[in-house]
Amino acid sequence: MDHKAKTTNIRPKTVTDNRAYLDKFSAFLGHDDARRVTKDDVRRWRDSLMETGLSPKTISDRYLSAVRAVLTHGVKEFDLPFNAASGIVDNRALPAPIRSKGYSETEAIAILKATFGGSQKALSAPHKRALFWVPWILAYTGLRVSEVAQLQGKRLIEAGGTPYLLITPEDGSTKSGKAWAVGIHQHLVELGLLGMLRDAGPGPVFYEPYPKVTDLSSLKGKHRALDAGMRVAAWVKGLGLEAPLGRPNHAWRHLFTTRSRSSGMDKEARDFMLGSGPIDAREGYGDWPPSVLDAEINRLPRFAVEDPGKRPYRLVGGDDG
Repeated sequence: MDHKAKTTNIRPKTVTDNRAYLDKFSAFLGHDDARRVTKDDVRRWRDSLMETGLSPKTISDRYLSAVRAVLTHGVKEFDLPFNAASGIVDNRALPAPIRSKGYSETEAIAILKATFGGSQKALSAPHKRALFWVPWILAYTGLRVSEVAQLQGKRLIEAGGTPYLLITPEDGSTKSGKAWAVGIHQHLVELGLLGMLRDAGPGPVFYEPYPKVTDLSSLKGKHRALDAGMRVAAWVKGLGLEAPLGRPNHAWRHLFTTRSRSSGMDKEARDFMLGSGPIDAREGYGDWPPSVLDAEINRLPRFAVEDPGKRPYRLVGGDDG
């Protein structure tokens, strides 16, 4: 795993996650020698994981995928004769969905209204900002929560009078390892997003900053932004709402996609702003001017939430930044 991390373009978070899965596999086997791993070992581990109640997708796409990836690297780069994990997956049928993957409009509005109340817990200034702004940004961008929680003030950029957000792996990580621009919905502008980002300064908005010399794209261990995302998820659960698939932050991504279809948003523009790669080479041509992204993001209808003017992340006598 160490050699794969050094010689391939693998995200630091993926390295951390895969190491955890590999440690569990080694504990199951009682050793960490890849040359001694057999298909029967992998199959027995899969069967034991199935007994724990983990979903087929989790077992196949996380646990088994981690073992398969490192053994594939061993076959390619070293003298490992074969990949013992090849072809072994959890083929159980997924349970039939009982509801939408995303929030309903009613649930979304309830969460967004609740942001004006903040939390009664003693939180840091960045985490107070996160409880208010992260749900709103997720609602109008569909971004992954990690991409929002790692946002820095300097990523608010203006081109030709049009503001936009730059999502970049330099702030932590992105699933694709690439950077892209996202349009800003007018409702976010009216709520004060631009002013908040400017007041927060050039550094991180939703977590306490690291020392200036820190390379955020190659952190060892958990990025502080993940704590902000987990704070938001816990806060949503505290509202008493049952999050779709148990993922309170990711449910916004599904709702955003649904609303983008209903509002006639250009699919290529939507996929670009979601950080999804082009389906074919044709979609990869050209650039996306901020003015185009702005027009497309503002096709989304506004959430029917009245602004009471209260911002729970502000301290008495001023904004905490």
